[in-house]
Amino acid sequence: MGISVSIKGLSQELVLNDYKIINYKFSYQNKSSRYAKANDNDICLELTGNIMKIAQDNYKDMELIRQWMKEEYADDDFYKRIKLVDFYGSKTIRNIILSKAFVKDYYEKIDSHSSMGLFVMKLVQKEDQLEGIKVFT
Repeated sequence: MGISVSIKGLSQELVLNDYKIINYKFSYQNKSSRYAKANDNDICLELTGNIMKIAQDNYKDMELIRQWMKEEYADDDFYKRIKLVDFYGSKTIRNIILSKAFVKDYYEKIDSHSSMGLFVMKLVQKEDQLEGIKVFT
């Protein structure tokens, strides 16, 4: 079983595979009719990654993640295309594509006893681009 994530901006693409992404959570909360006009986007892709595994292979990849997390809305490269593939052997379990996503939340958790470092990145689709979300097997 494995998870591969591609993060593509205007000038750079980052591919995280080989157990660099430990797990993910895709959530969608259907709004009732009284909240239908609310501005909150309740579609979220949450990635949990292994900092040490990424840094061990190429520390610049971890720096790209941190750089993206700090980008301001005015930056030309604020939105990214996210493609997640969850697979088991040669069989694809799930594909998730966010065509114009940005980082809503990001945090890191380091355990000095086990030398384990994790990051959690919550990604949401640009609100007026919800048709750019694809979920399929």
